[in-house]
Amino acid sequence: MSLKDRYEQYQQRKEAQKYFRSHNDQFLNSSQWIKVIVYGLIAAIAVGAVLGVLIAYAPITMVWFYIISGYFVAMAITKASGVQCQQAGYAAMVFTFLSYVFSIMTMYALSYANAGINVGIMGLISFIWPSLKYIFTGNIIGTLLMLVGLYEAYMVAK
Repeated sequence: MSLKDRYEQYQQRKEAQKYFRSHNDQFLNSSQWIKVIVYGLIAAIAVGAVLGVLIAYAPITMVWFYIISGYFVAMAITKASGVQCQQAGYAAMVFTFLSYVFSIMTMYALSYANAGINVGIMGLISFIWPSLKYIFTGNIIGTLLMLVGLYEAYMVAK
């Protein structure tokens, strides 16, 4: 078999794989990935901000909002991509986790704003590490319900 024949077989396999992936809804193509990332990031920021405001100003902490926020982020991702698959489920989990981080960052920023301290962009960036620590060392019920929210996001997007 010559080099030219091998290259033609390689091209045919690549075309067959491309055709299979384009006609199979179990794989996200590059345009769908871009939509998932853009809409997932927008949804994570929006849901995180709303969740942070609700938790900061609610007289009682409704940690059930973590499960609801996972559902909303996953729905935004599946509506954007038009596909429910395992890849979208993993992306939904990542962006739901980001929404939890954004919600805690929002709570920190609101507490500083209530104290009269102006927090700029660099201040928000400095809240990332304390927010991650809070997720894992805050209250155990909140952390468990965050994990349930991540599972909910995965199942909705899968």
